[in-house]
Amino acid sequence: MAAVETLIMRTAAAPAPPRPGSIDARPALPVSAGTDSLWDRAALRRDAIAAAIEGYFERRGIRAWVRKSKPGVYPLFVAVDSWLPVGETDITATIDKSSLTITISVAPYLESPILYKAELRRHAKHFSAEHWELPADEQDEIVAYLLDGGKRPRFFADRVPLALRVIGAFIPLVGHAQKNKLIRAARPRFWTAPTAICVSALAVAGLVALNALNVPSDPNTDFDPTLQYVLAALIAAAGITVAALLTQRRPVVQAIPKQSLRCPRREFRVDSWHVSVPGAGTHFDEFKRRIYGAARSDDDSLEASLEVHQNATPRGFEERERLVLGKGQATLHLHVYAFANDAFVGWDSHLNWHRWAEGGVISSTVQNNRSVEFKALEVGVHLPTEFDLIEADVLTETVHRRVVEQIKAFLKEREIEADLDFKIIRGDRSRALEEGKPDDKSAKKSDRQSRTKAG
Repeated sequence: MAAVETLIMRTAAAPAPPRPGSIDARPALPVSAGTDSLWDRAALRRDAIAAAIEGYFERRGIRAWVRKSKPGVYPLFVAVDSWLPVGETDITATIDKSSLTITISVAPYLESPILYKAELRRHAKHFSAEHWELPADEQDEIVAYLLDGGKRPRFFADRVPLALRVIGAFIPLVGHAQKNKLIRAARPRFWTAPTAICVSALAVAGLVALNALNVPSDPNTDFDPTLQYVLAALIAAAGITVAALLTQRRPVVQAIPKQSLRCPRREFRVDSWHVSVPGAGTHFDEFKRRIYGAARSDDDSLEASLEVHQNATPRGFEERERLVLGKGQATLHLHVYAFANDAFVGWDSHLNWHRWAEGGVISSTVQNNRSVEFKALEVGVHLPTEFDLIEADVLTETVHRRVVEQIKAFLKEREIEADLDFKIIRGDRSRALEEGKPDDKSAKKSDRQSRTKAG
């Protein structure tokens, strides 16, 4: 019996750690070290653009609704809605509406991998353009037009002068815009060994056929041009066959961009909790620092970031800060807000249904006698498992315990008597693993669309 128990324990034990110097060949997408992925660089550009637009409005003494995509939302964007008041009566207010959206996308295999698409609407005019550069002066021109109108911003103008375009209608290679080419490593290679063999065989076959065509037929000789043509066809077929065999025997490998450490997000709530802490609003900043510090607690296993949530209310706009903690596919949003002399403290935990996924082939080439397929990286669907739910529970219980301990310590220090409810509001566990799945109608519609595209 003891031997059987020992065998079961050995079977259930975790696998042995990899040997030093071993190669990890498990099927997992590559991850960029730190925050150096192209998507992280694009996020920095988004933040810089948003800050520059806000600064421009501030210098003009105007408050506009400038918002940007939340962490984990792709493609990245910065959006502005401006309603300038131009007149008012007892009954109406006259406003000048305009809007701007700058979308920032990533194309990893292009020489300039960060692309900017700007869409501007003012009065009856609508401008749209996409380019891989957005200089600060052109960005200011766009925002200035958003407010004042005037001359069309350079970003939306044709980048090739009209004179060159007219000349290009008659002279090749003139009047064409500069292209954002593929990086050298991803450019297709047309001259390879199989190509050389195929071209050489076709050239020899052509020479043999040309020779048969040029030799005059003479009934007094045994020369038969038909044999020459057959020989030419055999040489061409042999060259094509050899080239095809070499191409088919070539190993095929894939090049995949390194993903960002920050996963795409599509969150569905699991659990929640909230409470109003009396007296915490009188020294709110200190209280918030204590709660945030307790939730983080220098835990390297948790990802932590401060985010600003923007919301349009029926009578205006508001921005609220939240601390977002993540562990695997589980996230927790911690909210701490002041209300008069009290403070609201609450959180809601989520399961994330998005992940980075391998996309289609962008280009293919030949390197070191191997076919290399350069594949895209895109936002894909992640179906949460019981293990993701366990991580969500661990994250919830750990952060909740730390926050409750800090609230109790705060009340004890200030000798505040309060009957607070620290019980977690549990969500439906079975629903948590099903909520992000499309319903039958959506699934059928998606399937029809995919079949239409394939056709």
